[in-house]
Amino acid sequence: MSLRWLATCLTLTIAWCGSQQTLAETISVLNTASLAAPGQSSAIVSFNAGATADKIVVLLSSELSGLTSTVITYNNEPLSLIPATTAGRNRGIWYLDNPYNGGAASLSITVTAGAINGLGAGILSMSGSIAGYAATRIASNSLSTTLTTTAESSLIVAGLAGNSTGTTASADAPLTQIYGNVDIGSAAAAAGYSQPVAAGSHTYSFSFNGFEPSSNVVSAASFTAVPEPSTVIGLIAAVPFGLRLLRKRRRTASPDTDADTGILKS
Repeated sequence: MSLRWLATCLTLTIAWCGSQQTLAETISVLNTASLAAPGQSSAIVSFNAGATADKIVVLLSSELSGLTSTVITYNNEPLSLIPATTAGRNRGIWYLDNPYNGGAASLSITVTAGAINGLGAGILSMSGSIAGYAATRIASNSLSTTLTTTAESSLIVAGLAGNSTGTTASADAPLTQIYGNVDIGSAAAAAGYSQPVAAGSHTYSFSFNGFEPSSNVVSAASFTAVPEPSTVIGLIAAVPFGLRLLRKRRRTASPDTDADTGILKS
């Protein structure tokens, strides 16, 4: 086997392995919390993200009339709204990468520029996720939404908000409920998460007996797990060893034998 032939084979093998989907670690949910503040347009809750937290997620709902402006902070750091996750009373899914993890800190929510009559939020911290978010989905006039993930071992969050008076809302399996059955000021809300989630299409639903189905909005977002070290690393590490063996063979080859191919010379 020639040096060039060995190098070509190793290069092609590494390229093929690198094109394959790598396995992923599992995202760990560290802590969850919730708040319900009927009649309020702002609220503060103490939350401990956890020593290894790499992300905080907030699913926000409110009883509102008109356009709103929302600011959410954790330990005075602003969270970002995930696009295409807000409509009506569902005020969207918010996140912060690399949050403060030195113990409990204040999570503050303020909604302005509208007639706000209550807030509700589900809060979750996690570790083992890559920065940002992956897929999103929102469905109006519905109690469910379907989200498609492309990565293995994802974590999905979903939230519901709708108009109601004295009614309840809860997350259905396979969601693990973060909060539900709360009054947020003539509106109701619930939120939950699911993990680990395989790549594919997944539907998440809620139970809710609100009197105005057209006001129901369900939003969802997925987060991707940090990938496991690829076998490509092992292949790359093996290249120098293989080349050393080939060079040794060339040095010890018989004068009557081609050092690269091992074939007798004519």
